[in-house]
Amino acid sequence: MNFDEIEYEQKWIEKYIKRYSIKKPIIDGIIDVEKYINSKFKICFVLKEPGGSVKYNNLFKSFLSDSEEKELWYSQTWTPLHYISFSILNNFDTFEKIHNERNRNELIQSFLCTSFFNVGKEVGESSTPPTKLKKLYNEWRPILHW
Repeated sequence: MNFDEIEYEQKWIEKYIKRYSIKKPIIDGIIDVEKYINSKFKICFVLKEPGGSVKYNNLFKSFLSDSEEKELWYSQTWTPLHYISFSILNNFDTFEKIHNERNRNELIQSFLCTSFFNVGKEVGESSTPPTKLKKLYNEWRPILHW
């Protein structure tokens, strides 16, 4: 897919999520389309549902305020994904090597080359029991299979 096709698909998905969401939905997908297209590997992280501390409605970088951006980049969920994406895109460096030799900006730049989606599209709790995850999957199945 090219840049325009990805942008079109993401906008369609966003409209679908907003249409069928009861609460204010969390929009997920490719973080930076240009970086994703040019990335060595196409990485997608599958997450359960946004945690209760999430206060933003769109994770695409152009929509983030400074405080929201800080929350996205430095958290219990996102920080490990920074390390993982950096490692995959940089010859599978070890955690120790990355931690000792790289700065956060390098890790974040690697994370911008990825995509992610939550099975649930609305803010939930910090943990999700399997029965609830199954319910969320069935609820959002049309968009998850898009």
